[in-house]
Amino acid sequence: MAPSASTGQKVNLKGYKTLPHAIQLVTMMSGTSSASTLTIGDQNKKFKVSRALTWMVVICIPATFIAITSGSAYRMYNKPIWAAGFPSRLPVVLMLGAYLAVVNLALGYLTLYLPQAPFAVWKALDDVGLRLIGLAVILISGPVLLSAQAWLHIIWACLLGVLIAAILAFCVCLARTYSK
Repeated sequence: MAPSASTGQKVNLKGYKTLPHAIQLVTMMSGTSSASTLTIGDQNKKFKVSRALTWMVVICIPATFIAITSGSAYRMYNKPIWAAGFPSRLPVVLMLGAYLAVVNLALGYLTLYLPQAPFAVWKALDDVGLRLIGLAVILISGPVLLSAQAWLHIIWACLLGVLIAAILAFCVCLARTYSK
């Protein structure tokens, strides 16, 4: 039994004590008790999400993020005003696209291969990982790119690498917990 964040009622999850702490935290912080027991597969059936459409989204959206940031990095590298003495800007741009692509790939992986995982996990990854942290990463990357401080570029690129590693570790944890 896990307390629901909004209602204060107890929610009965199968094997709750054996779930990793990160997943327990996500399910406890999910909105309502019905969202905690709803699985990703149930949500897909409810809204009639086709597997083919999901595959198209999983392939196209991350590729778009990578293409846009790679094109921006190429353009920055070829402009002497941007590249002169500051090749450290390029990893910031590339890691920004990589973070957004990895979060979208993680959402697609959950949808396609882990339909028995709680929908609250997918929703938390979408709301926090993509919308909240993704927007913050985009907004902070702008001033970082405009600064002429190489150390700031390197630290920000490393921080983005840590965020990518955290998303991948969370997906591995989910795969170990909810794979068939």
